[in-house]
Formats: sequence, C-alpha cells, structure tokens
Amino acid sequence: MKEANTRRYIHLCLVVVLVSTIITTEAEDDRLFCIRHHKYCGHRPNRCCSGLFCRCNTFGTNCRCQSKGALGKLISGK
Repeated sequence: MKEANTRRYIHLCLVVVLVSTIITTEAEDDRLFCIRHHKYCGHRPNRCCSGLFCRCNTFGTNCRCQSKGALGKLISGK
C-alpha cells in the first residue's frame, strides 16, 4: 500500500512539473522563441516578435518579420 501511494505521489509530481513547464513555455514563448526583425517567417507567420508582423512579397515568398508601416500603425492604433 505504501509503495502504491509513493508511485502515485511521484506520478502526480511529474504531471505538475510537466504542466507548469508547458504554461511557462507558452508565457515565455513571445520573448524567447519569437522570430526577430528581418528574419524569415514564411514557415511560422504568427511567431514574429512583439511589434512585428510577417510581410511577404507579391508572390507570397521571401517572408520577413517587419514592423508595421505608418498606415498600419495608424489603423491598428498602436
């Protein structure tokens, strides 16, 4: 009985660590794992760092994280 409780406790601890790691990773995702300015973003267009967005050429290629232009800033209010 004591051995079974110990296994359950260890299992519960592992689950708590895993869940907290996932939550922390999602929270830090924007800062640590974002795509920086002028870097390629075609494979993950929503991963540009804060204040940037993925902009591609007319043919949908050569996508790069760039800041919004003056008109884009005016429209979004940021």
